[in-house]
Amino acid sequence: MPKLVQLSRKLASRGFDLVMISADEAEQRGAAAKLLEDNRAEGASYLLKTADNDKFYSAVDAKWSSGELPALFLYDRSGKKVRSFFGETSIADLETAISKLL
Repeated sequence: MPKLVQLSRKLASRGFDLVMISADEAEQRGAAAKLLEDNRAEGASYLLKTADNDKFYSAVDAKWSSGELPALFLYDRSGKKVRSFFGETSIADLETAISKLL
């Protein structure tokens, strides 16, 4: 999380927006908010609220049917998803992919 927040700040002036969705259970909302606060995460953040997580995962990306976390999705300026990252991903790889779109 800290490295992702740092990357977001680094690229913000070039038009990058980081949006976070927490898949924590409702009773963990406080802990999720504290994590964002502790990491000084700015920008939009949401708590996933769905009756059927499997439908949500597959709607975001058909390859994400397992709901594996962490998961990162990169969208271009028009809102088209251009790349998905599942599991641990290096910040260098993320920065390279994002920079190609900015």
